[in-house]
Amino acid sequence: LYQLSLSGIASARIFAPGKTTTKSGKMMEQGYIGSWTVLLDCIQAYFGKSFHVDASSSKGKHYNAEEKKQEQQQQQQQAPPPSLSRRELLRLKREERLSRTKKTSTTTKKKSKKQYRCTGEAISYAIDLALSSSSSSSSARVLVFTNGAPNVGIANVTSSSSSSPSKGSKRKEYYKPESGDVIVDEKLGYACQYFNTMGNVGYAGNVGVDVFCSGSHLLGIQAYQSLVKPSDGYVLSFPTFTSPNYTSDIQHVLQTYMSRTQNYPELQRGYAKPKNDGLGLNQKSDFNYLNGVIVDVRMSSFLSPTHVIGPGTILQNEDTTTTNISSQKGPILPNEQTIFAQCTALASTHNEPTYTKPFKSLVYDTRTRIMLRRNDVKSTLSFMIQMMHDEYKKKNSKYAFFQFIIRHVNEQGTIIQTKVHTHRLPIALTLDDFINGCQEDVIPVLLGREAVYRCGMSRFMDSQDKGKEGKEEEEEGDIIYCSKEDDELFSMDARNDLDVTVYNISNAYRTLGLQTELSKTILPSTEDEESNIKNASTTEQEQPLSALDFAFPPELSDALRLLHHLRRGPMLGSGPLQSFDDRAIQRNLFLRLPLKDCIGMMAPFLWGLMIGGNFEFMPIPPETLALWDNSIIVADDYRNLFVWSGRSTVSAGNPQHEIMIRSCEQFLMERSKNRFPMPQLHILREGESMSRRLTSRLAPSHGDSPEQQLARFPALGTLSEQELIALRYKFRFYDPSSDPSFRDWFWSVAGTTSKSRKSTGVSLCD
Repeated sequence: LYQLSLSGIASARIFAPGKTTTKSGKMMEQGYIGSWTVLLDCIQAYFGKSFHVDASSSKGKHYNAEEKKQEQQQQQQQAPPPSLSRRELLRLKREERLSRTKKTSTTTKKKSKKQYRCTGEAISYAIDLALSSSSSSSSARVLVFTNGAPNVGIANVTSSSSSSPSKGSKRKEYYKPESGDVIVDEKLGYACQYFNTMGNVGYAGNVGVDVFCSGSHLLGIQAYQSLVKPSDGYVLSFPTFTSPNYTSDIQHVLQTYMSRTQNYPELQRGYAKPKNDGLGLNQKSDFNYLNGVIVDVRMSSFLSPTHVIGPGTILQNEDTTTTNISSQKGPILPNEQTIFAQCTALASTHNEPTYTKPFKSLVYDTRTRIMLRRNDVKSTLSFMIQMMHDEYKKKNSKYAFFQFIIRHVNEQGTIIQTKVHTHRLPIALTLDDFINGCQEDVIPVLLGREAVYRCGMSRFMDSQDKGKEGKEEEEEGDIIYCSKEDDELFSMDARNDLDVTVYNISNAYRTLGLQTELSKTILPSTEDEESNIKNASTTEQEQPLSALDFAFPPELSDALRLLHHLRRGPMLGSGPLQSFDDRAIQRNLFLRLPLKDCIGMMAPFLWGLMIGGNFEFMPIPPETLALWDNSIIVADDYRNLFVWSGRSTVSAGNPQHEIMIRSCEQFLMERSKNRFPMPQLHILREGESMSRRLTSRLAPSHGDSPEQQLARFPALGTLSEQELIALRYKFRFYDPSSDPSFRDWFWSVAGTTSKSRKSTGVSLCD
């Protein structure tokens, strides 16, 4: 156990089990933690006891200074004179007790001011310990636990004024160090570079890094994300390290591992070959090929991927020295030789030549290779694919084929595992068939991940902008750090790109006239004609036609609403955002987690329980008009779980309320028991200030007209006129310009007079 110290005690501790004192002494001689005196101070801070070094002793004998001080006080303390009365004795004891309490509070206050965190030096030393480890394991892990931003040392991201009060200040009594540090953009940019360099050094030695944060102040999350990015690690935040979801999240992170073969330094340098590794790998190219999880995505020759979003790195222009799959000396890995022989035997029965397999140029032209640096079941890749019509005309195929090949090594580095998934999809001959075949859950996630990804980079940035203050870039082109001002500009650009995409889909749908059931209906050209449609007389069997069905494919209506939720949410808009760090963490998870999790992060799921009814959870739309007085709302926003009680449900003398609350809690816990990260549960009541956490996540349907409200949420028809007026009156303070409703936003984007026609935005599909 070590603790680093710079200009005093710095609470950055490193726990390295199995390290000998000799190796630790060598590390100290290299200047990592200074002298033994500094280490002694660190031990004092950790164990909460003060030790004193006897200078007269050549061996430096240590003893507890607090115990000696108490002993001296006992010797100097004299018994009170017997002439004192009982009242005076009680007064002396009371004064002594008050004095002791005052000293304790003063000591605690002084300790709270010394919250120095030299996180950069601590991480550097921890990675060096992992790299110098003599363990035979194939990888090492560094776990960082911190409750604040680095404020001391080389990776300090705070201003000097936030570390101590100014000397000339006349209001020193108002200085509160526990109020949090002030993050400086310039320092944060440098810390991102420094941490990213440390992460790359660690990954080169097969060391993975993960960061767990706690506290309610700014943490400089972007710096920690730069640290874990080279090893595809996680950065998670918790209210406290005693949160119920803390343990389960760490367990999942520890289940991930760096996928590499056994660590042979001689092989890595190219000086020698392993004698017997049990894998059948005897070449340097084999060793490099199995570094990381290799994902090969192959598809038909007339298909080409245009967008790839997710963790890892795309390997471009790889040669035979780094990818052994095309090598003449060893084209097939040992664990794939048996299945390859079976496949070639099957091909020979169909008179297919097998002596030229695998055909290297065909494999190279139809393959996209991605290297994931860590084996994680939650890591997900998303692709956008373009069809090349000229090439398709040559093939004239009825199906498009997709093959996904995943190669990785087990955690011990002794077994190669290969997984192959092959699919085929029919090719739609018309756009109508294409829309009918679309999966409504996939499209919003594909477009949403592309929009969130663009929030971290500027599409107008060129080589001249590299190195500009506030924008630090990696070799891959992704921005490691951008200031808050740049982040807002990039978010606004991403929202414009989303609007342009919606406009293009709507315009194409109108132009081509892809209606089957509504082919005889005149297509309205403006949003003003919507009133003519909604006032049309209908029977119980016929539903009223909506102008939205003419302006956007009805099969994608739910996908459009998900995009609206994403646009006004914390990842793109000014939604329920607690801090700048929360946005960075949520974006990173959204670009990484599977499809089902991403849908939950885009829009909340809502269920309703009525007082006096049965205990049946009825799905309801995630909008503000679902907050009835006599109902209990259960909401799942992926990272947050809500149980909201209406005003009349919490009235006195209601025996069902507590029972229904417990039932709602069990329902949410059962729904999220295997989720990562584990969500937080919030019990809310109408009228409380914290109920805005749920209200801000709901679409403002109260901004629509009463007819549109009823069409979207038919259950509103069961309320009386007075109840409807009272429900709408809850949201009387509403600014439609800052947070437009779904229909207002759509018609402002897709209408014929829309500004998106002249927008400088770029479609998310381009």
